[in-house]
Amino acid sequence: QFIPTYIFTPQEIEYDYDYIIEKCDAVVEQASVFQTDVEKLLYLHNYLVDNNTYDTSYNNNYNNAYGAMVIGASMCEGYASCFAYMANKLGIKTYVITSAAIGHAWNMVLLDGYYYHIDCTWDDPTVSTPNLISNPVSGYAKSSNFLCSDSGAIANGHYPDGWDKVSALDWRINGVSVYGIAANSTMYDS
Repeated sequence: QFIPTYIFTPQEIEYDYDYIIEKCDAVVEQASVFQTDVEKLLYLHNYLVDNNTYDTSYNNNYNNAYGAMVIGASMCEGYASCFAYMANKLGIKTYVITSAAIGHAWNMVLLDGYYYHIDCTWDDPTVSTPNLISNPVSGYAKSSNFLCSDSGAIANGHYPDGWDKVSALDWRINGVSVYGIAANSTMYDS
């Protein structure tokens, strides 16, 4: 017999959902003042990295938008789902990409007719306070996983599930294999 247990009441879920949407919409409003989609995406990316810490306790209860926007600590699914929600609100088609091969989630965006990978999680230095003596970039967003091509993403350690068959990349969008969608533009790789 299977009896589910819940960590939140229906009222708490509704309140938290409304609060998450309110916080996300405020960030979207701030990002909308920028003129280009690249600037808007960078704002969202940096906001998530600067206001979220990677949850090294691996608490799956917060591996979602609630963890990212309310708790301020989540894992890759939290970063990716939150980023996708906000980017889509800005009118930029954005997907959550997963790879079982590396047990990781990140985003793919459609920008000016080309797909690009964005990984807020791997651009987060995973420290909550800067320590400029021991690590000059700690506490600040990196951008090595921002707007990468497939080859750039693979060079950074992102592997599709069929990574041994690089000619047929097996990226997973929302858990579904999508052969044929490729991030071929290397415009932002460097």
